[in-house]
Amino acid sequence: MNREEFYKSCAKKHGTVFNYDYVNCPKNYGATDGDTIWLGKFDDPDTELVAFFHELGHICSSRIIKQKYWMCRLSQEGLAWEYGLSLAYDEGFEWDYNSKEMKWARKQYRRYKTCDEEMLSDEEEIEEKIKRVDCQFPEYKGKLQLRIVKEIPQWVMSSDIAAYHPYSDTIYIRKTGTISMLHSLFHECCHVVAHKLGCQFGHKVHDLIEKYI
Repeated sequence: MNREEFYKSCAKKHGTVFNYDYVNCPKNYGATDGDTIWLGKFDDPDTELVAFFHELGHICSSRIIKQKYWMCRLSQEGLAWEYGLSLAYDEGFEWDYNSKEMKWARKQYRRYKTCDEEMLSDEEEIEEKIKRVDCQFPEYKGKLQLRIVKEIPQWVMSSDIAAYHPYSDTIYIRKTGTISMLHSLFHECCHVVAHKLGCQFGHKVHDLIEKYI
């Protein structure tokens, strides 16, 4: 079987599905929303394979925790890596500690080192992250969408609870309690307004609306 067939077969074995997504998923990145695994276009098929098992690790590791939240993003990513590498071992894949695949994996993991140190309520930092996402994609013109998911896709970096993805014009909200989900929806709508109006004026409007939600 070819690579894509292997991914789909392996994903099905663990109760999920796999698809390539060269539109929404950035280059050399993978993502999952808790139900589906996506992979963007990778320069190296070897690191693509590792990325697939990492995303599979996200889905499978989320099934074993009993609390409703992760202690921090770093612990979530670490468990996904370790669990995913164990799943890879079951499929006959094992990489040396100093292999290019493991060096790449550790580099990806270190990206989240400062994530938990940031104050995600600081709107300037969130706005900067939105601008970084915008830089990865061409302008998109479409209708605003809302998706309720088990996990926020990793290509959306502003939060693990809810986030607005400017390129696809989509608000992602992690399924929790009804009240908190409504608050998250209003909060992300503020980001939509800020994004549509532009950084400076939009930011002022965002702050004004936030006072009343």
